[in-house]
Amino acid sequence: MTSETPDPRDTPACRIAVLEQQNRLLLAQAEALRVTLAKRNDEITRLSALLLDADAEAAKPAGLLARLLKRR
Repeated sequence: MTSETPDPRDTPACRIAVLEQQNRLLLAQAEALRVTLAKRNDEITRLSALLLDADAEAAKPAGLLARLLKRR
C-alpha cells in the first residue's frame, strides 16, 4: 500500500480561500449585471416616455378642428 501525500493546497483554509475568491467574483458579476439592468431600465423608461408623447401628440386634433376647439 502506498500512502498519498496530501496536497498542501487542499487544506480547509485553502478551500475556504478559494470559495471566498469565487464569492467575490460572483458579487462583482452581480453588481455589473445590476448596473447593466439599471441602464436598460432607464433606456426603456426614456423610450416609453417618447412613445407616450408621440401618442398624445397624434391624438390632438389638427388644422381647422384644432383652431375651433381652442375658441371654446
